[in-house]
Amino acid sequence: MHITDMRRVFLGGGEGNDAESRRPGSGAQGSAAVYERCDPHDPKETRVRLTIVIALLMLTQSLHAQSCRLIGVWELVSGKTDTTPYPVTLHARKVITHTHFTVVSRDDAVSKAPKTTADTVALLQSMAGVSGTYTLRGTTYTETPDYYPDPAYVGLALPFTCRTEADQLYQSGNVPVLQNGVRVRDVKLEEVWRRIE
Repeated sequence: MHITDMRRVFLGGGEGNDAESRRPGSGAQGSAAVYERCDPHDPKETRVRLTIVIALLMLTQSLHAQSCRLIGVWELVSGKTDTTPYPVTLHARKVITHTHFTVVSRDDAVSKAPKTTADTVALLQSMAGVSGTYTLRGTTYTETPDYYPDPAYVGLALPFTCRTEADQLYQSGNVPVLQNGVRVRDVKLEEVWRRIE
């Protein structure tokens, strides 16, 4: 079917919109036969066209909804909470399987070679790890930690919006700030990750 034929099917008009071109056996018979069956003023034809358009839109949304390709190993490129950027000394990796995620991080601002017990404690405190399960529904990526430095976050569903472009994962959402297990406010989290495997 040519583009002209498609236009005739969906729009009910276009080239050859005269009695001669609609008559079987005249010129482009394939397109004439298609055109003869389509009356742009017929309510049934309008419903059929509308159904096709809606189906195409739903297919497009479905393909767009699958635009979060999460499985892999990711390295933090940048991030910020509200308007405060993450320190450039912060490094993190995120590993995502079919059902689980794990994030480990360290801050290089803390001494790499601890010399005292206090240095060792500071180094250990600069490292963090989070792990748990996740779900993905369209572009909503929800992490539910099983392990978290603050036990108040264990089992708490944390929804984010995600999208992937080439080797980049963009993740954003509001994360609650808990004090003694009580939500005091939310911070907007925005992160960019780069796929390394």
